[in-house]
Amino acid sequence: MKKNLFILFVVLLSLSLFLAACGGGSSSGPSDPKALLGGWKADGAEQTFTFFDDGSFALQMGDNAGQGTYTYDGTKLTITSADGSAQTVTASISGDKMTWSVEGSADSTFTKVK
Repeated sequence: MKKNLFILFVVLLSLSLFLAACGGGSSSGPSDPKALLGGWKADGAEQTFTFFDDGSFALQMGDNAGQGTYTYDGTKLTITSADGSAQTVTASISGDKMTWSVEGSADSTFTKVK
């Protein structure tokens, strides 16, 4: 079950990186790492990440859920699933919008959950 959930996580994350609406993606510098904390819903997808101040995250995808750890330095966001598989994206935050960028694919945008 955990393996299937992780595979679903990777597939949905990949899809969000490739199919999400294109955004500006550029910022004038690193974002405040604390700005990442809280919930973020993917624009146009049933996917919500919640980032906690202890370095853990929860992922809700419809009826499925996942969790793991993350690091964010204000530019690079690395999310690591419970089984140790990791994905790194360039993440920029401006107000209540976050953009994930991976070279060679469309940007993914998220809106802060209030």
